[in-house]
Amino acid sequence: MTFDWSVIWTNLPRFAEGAWMTVWLAVVTMALAIPGGLVLAFLRMSRFKVVSFAAAAFVEFFRATPLILQIYWAYYVLPAYFDMQFSQLTTAIMGLTLCMRRTFGMLGLGCLHIHLMCRKGEVIA
Repeated sequence: MTFDWSVIWTNLPRFAEGAWMTVWLAVVTMALAIPGGLVLAFLRMSRFKVVSFAAAAFVEFFRATPLILQIYWAYYVLPAYFDMQFSQLTTAIMGLTLCMRRTFGMLGLGCLHIHLMCRKGEVIA
């Protein structure tokens, strides 16, 4: 069994286009998700229980569902039930951003707790 390298070379522009789209999606997703994650982290630290609970519910909902299910829901279910149609690119950005926002929300919350502990003079082992 031999590998036919001509398939790779004839489709190289498609591979390059896919790589470029991947990098572009990563940059756009991070540009939207990092500030959103920080906002979630601050909301989770709120003194108001309703605000803190709502932020925690958002994070836990998106932690509990796989990314492919979120994208499927946004692309197929929202148009069917709520008459909202998103393009493929918008759906990808929305799904990736929401997924990464919860990750950065948890990461930011942990960093904020460590920062506050260090300011109080506590030692982190």
